[in-house]
Amino acid sequence: MYCCLILAGGRGKRFKGNKALLKVGGKWVIDIQIEELNPLFEEFLIVTNSEDYGPVNFLEREGVRVIEETVSGQGPLGGILSGLEASRYDKNFVIACDMPFVRRNAVSYVLKRLDGSDCDVCVPQTPKGLEPLFAAYRKTCIPAIKEEIKSGNLKVTGFMHRVVVCEISWEELEIYDPSGAIFMNINTKSELAEAERLLEGSG
Repeated sequence: MYCCLILAGGRGKRFKGNKALLKVGGKWVIDIQIEELNPLFEEFLIVTNSEDYGPVNFLEREGVRVIEETVSGQGPLGGILSGLEASRYDKNFVIACDMPFVRRNAVSYVLKRLDGSDCDVCVPQTPKGLEPLFAAYRKTCIPAIKEEIKSGNLKVTGFMHRVVVCEISWEELEIYDPSGAIFMNINTKSELAEAERLLEGSG
């Protein structure tokens, strides 16, 4: 059994707004993610440091909890730690709230790789580098993440030298989305416009 941790850490510096309220194609990205991934997970945890939501669908969904970061101000690494500590499950998938093109089969593959290994983390390795915000984590990562935060290292992959990591090659995931759009995240208005164009092109 698995939990999905959706990192929604409040206001994006470049996007100038609460990214948990980001919409693509007229739908909240978090709703898109939950609808796509719902068959894979017993629970979704939305990890945030903001209460500025208003009336949004995902807050009313069964199996969805919104939790506040316990280590606010520590970036995505703090969000991962907060989510792992709050999760009821040992195995967790982490995704950022601004990734609208997630594919169920790709996430399922990452989870199966974690299941079939003694790794603490299973993370895709793409031509652009590791994708720690599209990766599977066991709760065994918690002590290592705490150590890195304590040392002042907030790099999301900074703790990985302390745990057993399984890298998943891009070739293994390419079958699910040759374009690589599954890893696209939206940090700027121009990237939002590009996501809208991609969505229209796939329609």
